[in-house]
Amino acid sequence: WYLQPAVNLKYRNNKLSLYTDFSLNRNKSGNTVSGINQFHTGDQVTQTSGGKLYNLGSYKTLRVGGVYDIDDRQSVGLEGNYTHSPSTGNNRNDLTMQSGDEVTDVQSLYLSDNLNYRISVSGNYILNLDTLGSTFKLLLDYNRRNGDDHSDYHSLYSGFRNLDSTYRSDIITLNNIYSATADFDIALSKVSKLTTGIKYTNNGMDNSTLYEYLKNESWHKIGALTNLNKYNENISALYAKFSTRFKNNFALSLGLRGEYTYAVPSTSSTVITDKQNYFGLFPNANLSIPLNKKQSQMIIFGYGRKIGRPSFWQLSPFRQQLSDYMFMEGNPKLKPSYTNDYTLTWVLFRKYTLTLGAQEVKDAFSIIVDTDPSDSNIQIARQSNMPKRMNYNASLSIPAQITKWWMLNANLNGSRNE
Repeated sequence: WYLQPAVNLKYRNNKLSLYTDFSLNRNKSGNTVSGINQFHTGDQVTQTSGGKLYNLGSYKTLRVGGVYDIDDRQSVGLEGNYTHSPSTGNNRNDLTMQSGDEVTDVQSLYLSDNLNYRISVSGNYILNLDTLGSTFKLLLDYNRRNGDDHSDYHSLYSGFRNLDSTYRSDIITLNNIYSATADFDIALSKVSKLTTGIKYTNNGMDNSTLYEYLKNESWHKIGALTNLNKYNENISALYAKFSTRFKNNFALSLGLRGEYTYAVPSTSSTVITDKQNYFGLFPNANLSIPLNKKQSQMIIFGYGRKIGRPSFWQLSPFRQQLSDYMFMEGNPKLKPSYTNDYTLTWVLFRKYTLTLGAQEVKDAFSIIVDTDPSDSNIQIARQSNMPKRMNYNASLSIPAQITKWWMLNANLNGSRNE
């Protein structure tokens, strides 16, 4: 269940416009999970697990902004956002591990307390260049996120192994993102437009992870799971896009974006990474072909090459403990993924659409599960690059006006991943 009240206010006085909104989202969720894992490393080891997970979270957002019209051609804007999203979790898990005649039962309780704050500030300057709609835009953005994820673990063993344990973790993360964009929208005619611009982004992550276990009423650091990690990435992009409509109502748009990325090697106490320095070109095209004079039917072809960069969480090398025998691990050596996206859309009577698509992804992000080299009973779910992935999809949209007061939107979607 969830509850989400929201309030928004707007004010206008001559050249000044002000606005603010506030929302609160409180939700509770729960899941029941079970699983069986078998390891064939010498003697067969079987793990049977089951548990219940509960999560209670709240999401508070506040936005304040304003726009000032300097004159008929120019305006400036400023906006600030604040988000607070704390959550608590409760995970109870029962595990039975059997190797031959040796049987061990583990009862575990995991409690989590997560605090997340996010602040962003955005500014813009807009200049209208002519009466056809040509504009110059300057955009400046800053985002900051503070995360503090604390967890407590307690496990009781019985049977062949007796390794009762109490341990805790504290993961503190600071993200800073700066970006600046200068953009020209140039109206070449009533039907043709050229967009060009340049953008720079700096992404920074500062992360510390501490794991400790309790012994003789005092806490001791677990060196293999504790580390410090810093990462900094610089991205520069130059782009241009041309769009036009011909006399036969054919519509065409062509675009090209070039991106240069320089990433400083991450500073980590556990993993050594190499410097990343690469350039990529990303074309895109879209062609609309009307099938009759009324343009009630048309075919649309689309293509685009895209880049997907791993998130801060995927790059951070710390291990997040899911159970006594299961860890989730980031990978600072992840490479970006590249996607060739193809689409074909048929529009009928201006409202029914059938879309066929295919996406070819190189170095796709995936979680690969393997055993820990130091202990074959432990599973490591690690972020990795998959050489190739193909996605095929089809979607059909059929809106229908059943009565004057009742409209139905029916959608059918299908996909296949290889």
